[in-house]
Amino acid sequence: MYNQFPNINLVLLAGILLTLPLAFLLNSHLQKRCLAIKNYVWGYTQGLAGILAGITGIAYVLYGMYKFPDAPPGIINYLLAASALAIVFGIFTLRRYRIPFILLSLTTLNPVLWIINSIYIWNRWKELKYTTTVALESHTAESPFTYDETVEPKPVSDKVERLKVKKKVKKVMKKRRVRLG
Repeated sequence: MYNQFPNINLVLLAGILLTLPLAFLLNSHLQKRCLAIKNYVWGYTQGLAGILAGITGIAYVLYGMYKFPDAPPGIINYLLAASALAIVFGIFTLRRYRIPFILLSLTTLNPVLWIINSIYIWNRWKELKYTTTVALESHTAESPFTYDETVEPKPVSDKVERLKVKKKVKKVMKKRRVRLG
């Protein structure tokens, strides 16, 4: 009766070893597509951790249902719903949406993580998407956020080119603030 569930420490270690390299890989892909966007490694890490926590939660609930068939269905339903929500919030956090990132942070029930994530989200508030319409607007011809998959992005090695890109981004963001209110 002592050790009925698989060791949670191994699951956490495997989660860290899985999420960090994937987060750096996703961030490098993002930086290749758009130079003006800040790094999003922490956001990718949180999204991947949310997905992994949801999958792990569902696995633990199913294992618990197998071991304890007389468990109350209310608790089982609650844990399955919480795990499914963690997966959904994690997926939308990976897609750089604001509100699911905030909700994913709140579902951790960790005040230290709330503070860290609130500072992180505050610094990237204008870059993160609010709704799908804003995401679609970012793919207009005037936007520096456009990405054509048929064309390889050329690396910007000159400091002058980087400054031009940043000025263009600021100009587009200023227009969006006026347009979107």
